[in-house]
Amino acid sequence: MINKKSSILSIVITSIVVLLMGSQLVHLKFNNDLDAFFPLDDPDLIYYKDFTDKFGYDNDYILIALKNDQGIFQADFLQRADSLISDLEDIVGVKKVISLVNLSKVIKTPMGFIEVPYLHLDNTDELLKDSIKVYKEPHVRDQFISEDSQSTKIILSHRKFENKKLSDALVSQVYEVMDNYQFDKVHMAGRPIGERAYVWAVQEDFSFFLIFSGATILIMLIIFIRRPSMVAASLLISLLSVVMTLSFMTLVGKEIDILSTLIPSILLVVSMSDIIHLFAHAQEAYAQGATLPDAINQTVKKVGFATFLTSVTTAVGFITLISIRVQPIIDLGMYSAVGIVFAFLLTYLLFPQMMFLIKPRFKRKRQNKLLKSFLQVLYHLVMTKQKTILITFGVAFLLVLVGISKLQINAYLIEDLPKNDPVKEDFMYFDSQYGGTKPFTMSVWTPDSAEIYSKEVITLIDSIETLAHETLNANNLVSPVTIVKSIYQMQNGGFAKNYKLPETDTEWKKVFRAIKKGQIEQRFFKVTENNLAQISGFSKDFGSRDATLRSKKFSEKLDQSLDKSVLDYRITGSSQLIEKSHETLSMNLMKGLFGAVIIVSIIAGYMFKSWRMILITLIPNLFPIMAIAAVMGFFGIPINLGTSIIFAISFGIVVDDTIHFLSKMREERLSGRSMVYAIKRTIFATGEPIIVTTIILTSGFAIFCFSQFAATFNTGLFVSVSFIVALIADLTLLPVLILYFLPRRNLGR
Repeated sequence: MINKKSSILSIVITSIVVLLMGSQLVHLKFNNDLDAFFPLDDPDLIYYKDFTDKFGYDNDYILIALKNDQGIFQADFLQRADSLISDLEDIVGVKKVISLVNLSKVIKTPMGFIEVPYLHLDNTDELLKDSIKVYKEPHVRDQFISEDSQSTKIILSHRKFENKKLSDALVSQVYEVMDNYQFDKVHMAGRPIGERAYVWAVQEDFSFFLIFSGATILIMLIIFIRRPSMVAASLLISLLSVVMTLSFMTLVGKEIDILSTLIPSILLVVSMSDIIHLFAHAQEAYAQGATLPDAINQTVKKVGFATFLTSVTTAVGFITLISIRVQPIIDLGMYSAVGIVFAFLLTYLLFPQMMFLIKPRFKRKRQNKLLKSFLQVLYHLVMTKQKTILITFGVAFLLVLVGISKLQINAYLIEDLPKNDPVKEDFMYFDSQYGGTKPFTMSVWTPDSAEIYSKEVITLIDSIETLAHETLNANNLVSPVTIVKSIYQMQNGGFAKNYKLPETDTEWKKVFRAIKKGQIEQRFFKVTENNLAQISGFSKDFGSRDATLRSKKFSEKLDQSLDKSVLDYRITGSSQLIEKSHETLSMNLMKGLFGAVIIVSIIAGYMFKSWRMILITLIPNLFPIMAIAAVMGFFGIPINLGTSIIFAISFGIVVDDTIHFLSKMREERLSGRSMVYAIKRTIFATGEPIIVTTIILTSGFAIFCFSQFAATFNTGLFVSVSFIVALIADLTLLPVLILYFLPRRNLGR
């Protein structure tokens, strides 16, 4: 029972708890770890981690392309590049800087082995000859010279950074060094560059959504609630829900990432649903003659269980995201669910009490004439056009199935960055001019610890490289084959034509002796460990769907030709893990939604003690989700890790209005009213708050359409569409299904 004493006590205790929690916000941090998007508990992830212990991470590099309009073989340009490389090598955390400028090859001469640079920077006359020689060596040319011959590439490898601060420090120092030099154009790509761009955009989105979601909700509250005191109370509770959730995330060590920026806006919008229904029912009870205290207590008693169920179903919708075994998506689901619980608790601990203490002036005749007229039209349609409604939704369902059949799973590594973002343009430049920025990694090994450096094994690895280039779009590959060809070239005058595998057994043995004796890998780069070797390089990003198809084709061809008693293989690496996440996305998403459907069905069946109610509930709630998938299919928008969250968010929220509708319907039937009259009273009693909450929810999520990230934009657009479709279904299809299929027997208390 809510009274003055209990109201004051509830507000004081809740305020103290919120203040203590809110003090943690000063420790809130942002996270840029894109490795978090790898699939959890996956055998390939375990293998990759073990592989990196031996060979290092495949994405710890920065690519720099220096463009010179007059041509790259200009002495002044190359000398500036050489000076730049020296400065880059001095940066803390940089392991090695490789470029055409500082690249050399060892040549065997009668005087012994000598190291000869590819470019003679101090001799202008020699540069022309050097350029001709470089173009005769495809493995050097393709790695370090752009296809249009207007730029040269620098590969900066760095150590693995434990946190964002160290990674950002490296990038900042690289930019500082670059600012000291004047080049016609500089392009930079690589994981630290991409992560930094993501975090900056995430921070901008976080602030933007928080401010504009709050402003949008404030406007909606002023329009629909109108009482300034209640508007302020509603907005305060929503903001406190955000504060509690972010504080909880800080306490458990969760940092804000690209997906968790959505949480504050989601909570600001979703928390409004319970408040609107509470306020609307309190007004209704007051309009029917109850005193304000009685109206408040009646509302809490009647609506409390329904709003509890809606909070549960919404939380369940978000929790289904744990089925997508990617940590940021799991975190979004779990912390959104926690936030929804906080929103429910704060609403019932504060809003009724504030109404009791503030005593807002309710008008006896409160219903909006426009909404009332709209609801009368809907009721008339439900009563007189039932077959038309069913046929319309049936035709729409067929169209939805066609759209779903066109839906695909696909993703690109940098698709979320804004279209004209300079970082995104730089990544695309390397894709078009240098064979890509996407790391390609593959491991090969010999059974029974057999030697990697043998004629049979190296020949097989060479054939694998050829197939990988043709099938997987793998470029600029480095492997034990690279070592063998380089040594053979070295032993035969360093001529370009001799960069190949040995031809005679004697030549093979001579190369292998040089590799072992000279400890070549220790001097240049590590590609083997015992009987394990790596093949690494770059590939262009044509999307995860293309990569998956190519990988399947590659494996089929290689399995047919490779003698696994001599050599076995495995594709690994960070890119492969991300692609696998997308590949398993569809099945995991369906599992999660199926679980949510089962829970909601149980709730509906429990409320009406009827198995038919399960079907009646599911149809109008699954239809909006299927409609989203159909629209995405028709417009060629793929499902990926970013857009997958749309379905869980939509399903969790659209069920709320159905629960409120059914709860009121149940109440009317328990009062002994006929089915037709119960539907009429339900439509007019719940129709207005359902419409109002849909408008607020749609307005709040529409803010996401202003995001810099494509996935966030799609979330705002399609979730908003699902709310509108759900509103139509709840106020037309749902009552028609109830009239057709729900038994008309009286419900016993």
